[in-house]
Amino acid sequence: MNEIQNPDFENKYLVPEDHPEWDNCLIAPDWTMWFDGPIKPEYKAALPTDKPEGKRIFAGSQAQQWFNSYNTHRGGVYQRVQVTVGALVSATVRASVWSASGDDPAFSGGPQGNGKYQVRVGIDPKGGTDPNSPDVIWGDGVFPYDVWMEVFSPQVQCNTGHFTLFIEGNCVYPVKNNNCYIDSASLKVIPGGNEPPPVGDGSFDSIRVRMTTIIDEAQAILSELDVLEAGALWVIPI
Repeated sequence: MNEIQNPDFENKYLVPEDHPEWDNCLIAPDWTMWFDGPIKPEYKAALPTDKPEGKRIFAGSQAQQWFNSYNTHRGGVYQRVQVTVGALVSATVRASVWSASGDDPAFSGGPQGNGKYQVRVGIDPKGGTDPNSPDVIWGDGVFPYDVWMEVFSPQVQCNTGHFTLFIEGNCVYPVKNNNCYIDSASLKVIPGGNEPPPVGDGSFDSIRVRMTTIIDEAQAILSELDVLEAGALWVIPI
């Protein structure tokens, strides 16, 4: 519980069980691929020998990559994670992008520039598997061209026993090389519970606590002034 499985995208990569014909889609164990729209990127493991050598892995011996050529895509991977009910969770992942109209593997650019490739991380606190669901809360996108950057999700409270971590790569322009690399996912969990919500968060319990506090304080003041008559009904405006 409260752990991402295979956060470093290691071990033998596998074809999705529900699409055995997709032999150009190899996914790290414990993760599930997703893509949106008619264009499916290719997926495979990035290795230390991929050019530029040693730059396609952040840690360990492999990283997950997806890519296509002369095309755009929106896609990535996700994982459902078991979590303590009521916990506050946030996640990060390391990401790098090679998006180039040229062939220099160390340079995102070229004669026609890059593909405006963005990476972001989102959380569905209800544990759904649809990246287009309004339940998914996305963090800010980054453009990690030719470097490894840490990408952050928002902090989200999970009131069910699972949440879903989504990682997305999204490019705008169909340049020759649109490649995304991800590695070293991590999770931060702050245990929740049945504590009263903070005053002013807009919830029903918060409003009830505020009303009770105001009424108690007002009645105490009136009692001190000896103006509270027995059986009188006081209406205290909020």
